[in-house]
Amino acid sequence: MATSSKIVSARTQALIQKWGKRIRATESVLGPMSMERKSALAMSLENTHRRLRAMEATQPAAIGQYKRYALDIVNATVPNLIAYDICSVQPIDNRVGMINYISYEYGSNKAPAQAGQMFASSLNMGQSVESYSSQNVENEILSVTTGAATITGNVQWTPVLPGSLYISVVTASGALLGQDDGNGKIVDANTGTTTNFTAGTINYATGEVSITLKENATGDTSVSYAYNNEDVFVAGNMAPNADGNTSTILQANTKIPEVQLKITSLPVVAQSRKMKAVYAFDAAYELEKEYGQDIDTLMATEVAGEIAHEIDMEIANDIFKMANAGKPITWSKTQPVGVNVLDHYDSFYTKLVEGANTIFGATRKVQPNFIVCGLEVASVIQVMRNFTPSGAMAIGPHFLGTLGAFKVYVSPDYAANQFVLGYKGSSFMDAGYFYCPYMPVVSTDLLMTDDFAGKRSAA
Repeated sequence: MATSSKIVSARTQALIQKWGKRIRATESVLGPMSMERKSALAMSLENTHRRLRAMEATQPAAIGQYKRYALDIVNATVPNLIAYDICSVQPIDNRVGMINYISYEYGSNKAPAQAGQMFASSLNMGQSVESYSSQNVENEILSVTTGAATITGNVQWTPVLPGSLYISVVTASGALLGQDDGNGKIVDANTGTTTNFTAGTINYATGEVSITLKENATGDTSVSYAYNNEDVFVAGNMAPNADGNTSTILQANTKIPEVQLKITSLPVVAQSRKMKAVYAFDAAYELEKEYGQDIDTLMATEVAGEIAHEIDMEIANDIFKMANAGKPITWSKTQPVGVNVLDHYDSFYTKLVEGANTIFGATRKVQPNFIVCGLEVASVIQVMRNFTPSGAMAIGPHFLGTLGAFKVYVSPDYAANQFVLGYKGSSFMDAGYFYCPYMPVVSTDLLMTDDFAGKRSAA
């Protein structure tokens, strides 16, 4: 995996260097771009360039016109997508490619966590075990032989802190809860005696546990432990001191639970979009004569822009449909009697914070850092006191500004009163949605029909 990652990184760096002039030209307009945007732009330029070379070999007469603006369209569309801010963008260099995402798994059996159990992933909301890195062990299960009067076993995480062990024994005839007394004896947790069993012991150093029931267990028997695993002083193996006291030694907790980071791959297949632009010959002539505008180039640019617009809308819609951290957030725009409209609008932020904490509770890992919303929600956000507008002109889905801890994006394709909270991390693999551009825009040759209508398609 490491070798593959290095190869991909080296190739990406080479493409960024190859297309450095165009990348720098884009940055002169948009400002400094992230490595994610540079990588996507470089790969898209390379894929489009390969398309141009293939066309040049088969259609040399027609390539000149398309070549004028093809790469410029890529420069204009790819870096401007909001996709970079709300999802992971991993460009692919073939129609069928692979995406990589990060997942974390527990590497040890430390109850209630199990080795191999996923607790965090870019694409799935695993559940973290809050006690895994602590000294607490909860609901550790012991396999027992049915019908035995004496139950023996070993807790897995030693040494055991004296006074921390609870043992639950459930048989067909009843249940009991035992607790160690801090001196190696297990007693009834409720009475402090061995009322419900005749004997019980624990060796804090080795973790060996033994309980003798008053009668043989019948039917199904289950035993579970809860205890604390810490550095403890235990009786030493040395002879008694001169004063007759047994030496004690510190037994260190040498077992440390581990986690495993995995880079997981999934196959993806690029899907095509198609659109056709049609215009009249006389209209093209008038536009050229009056304004010096080439209608063919203009229409191609507009078609490409519309495709980019639709990509952003599809991503935004998918994110809304996939949101599943909890129940929907509801808030009424109607202001209560006696409440100032700005104060009421500011109360919407409280609802957003509640939603953010719901996501944090569901993932136990991330707080959302962006909002995608419809126009009515945007109109509320724009007048809230802690909103800072971006000040940028935009068409289609775009960055609106910042509301407290959230970046706000507006999508005209959302229902006016809809919005979604989401998370995009600093790593290109740390996101819940992945967009994999292949070749953003390609175009057919200009076709002039017998009714003097010009036609060009883009995909």
